[in-house]
Amino acid sequence: MSKHPMNLGASRSASLLILLVLGFAASSCDRGAGEQIGVAKKFTHAVVSNDENLIDSMVATARFKQHFDNQFTRAEMIRWFRTFYDFGTKRFLTKASADVDDKFAEELAGGMLRPGEIEETGKVRVRSAVPGQFDAYFWMVKQKDRPWGVAMVTKGEMKVFFK
Repeated sequence: MSKHPMNLGASRSASLLILLVLGFAASSCDRGAGEQIGVAKKFTHAVVSNDENLIDSMVATARFKQHFDNQFTRAEMIRWFRTFYDFGTKRFLTKASADVDDKFAEELAGGMLRPGEIEETGKVRVRSAVPGQFDAYFWMVKQKDRPWGVAMVTKGEMKVFFK
């Protein structure tokens, strides 16, 4: 028997406190990434199900809207989105991550469909489920008094001209 008795109640309380602090720290590190990924997933579901009204409400730039106005491009986009999204489970087939610090508001100036101040931008990356295919990048934009929108989706990271 040890000469130093342990206070098991205090040890459990300390462990619980540490877990709560770590959980809070992890959730506060999200900084909107989860919301952007959720919007990208909602948009992907709209594209895969060809929900024109939802797509129109979420597309944020005139350049991106042109893609959906062209039937051939729309069909290609639907085929491509189905390679990384499962319609039945409403989930991405691979890992998605968000870069909330990617700032491209200046590039969007003059290219937005709806007037309004741009509050935030960021990118959501969805890993390709097809070997050799580029990852999908969702260029996200949040305008004042509007929900998050999608400025563009690209195959791989690249420079985009929104005007």
